Amino acid sequence: MNGTAALGVLAFAVTIGAATAQARQISFKSCGGTVKSVQMQPCSSEPCAIKRGDTARIDMAFTSNQNSPTLVMVISALLEDDLELPLPMTDSDGCKGRGIQCPLQEGTAYTFNYKLKIQPFYPKMNTTAKLNLTGARGTVACVQFPVRLVD
Repeated sequence: MNGTAALGVLAFAVTIGAATAQARQISFKSCGGTVKSVQMQPCSSEPCAIKRGDTARIDMAFTSNQNSPTLVMVISALLEDDLELPLPMTDSDGCKGRGIQCPLQEGTAYTFNYKLKIQPFYPKMNTTAKLNLTGARGTVACVQFPVRLVD
């Protein structure tokens, strides 16, 4: 293989790698607030398939409906019979390391970033994830979207 062909193969491999690592804008159902978009990575098609043991990145663009000094995050799995199972997390502070500076200002656009570790002991399943951000006066932004936990 000559140098030009090798360079072309390398450029193609880098392009494919970058494309597969990009976030995908996903469909969602609003459960409160003004949410503009939700992106997830990795996600090649909907519902997004996330491997147990991997980390998923969720980016949610929203406009705050309130002034609030705090932002509390809860991520849940919605199971059959309307059972909501909150996922354990070490820090629910939505203002720390999530791309948002508190206090929130009403009418201001924000993008919330979160890396969710899908624990190896989570069961393989199709479910609906719920991401809820709560401020001092109630829900600021809330979305539900389907996901698949796979091996």
